[in-house]
Amino acid sequence: MYNTHNEVGEVDNRTISPKELGALLGKSAEWARSLVRNGRIKATKDFGCIMIPITEVDRILSEAERREG
Repeated sequence: MYNTHNEVGEVDNRTISPKELGALLGKSAEWARSLVRNGRIKATKDFGCIMIPITEVDRILSEAERREG
C-alpha cells in the first residue's frame, strides 16, 4: 500500500476509491480512474481495487485553490 508521512512524521494510510474521489469533486468515478491511468494522480491496486491516498486528494484540492486564487 502507498504510505505517506504527515507533518509529524507519522505514516498516513488513508485512501479513497475513484468513486469516492469523483463524488467529492463532483465528477464521475471514470474521470478519477482516467487520472490514475494517465499518471496525473498516484494510486495503488489492492486486490483489484484502485486505492487513492488521501494525500493525493489534498494535493488536488491545493492545486485547485492556487488556480482559483
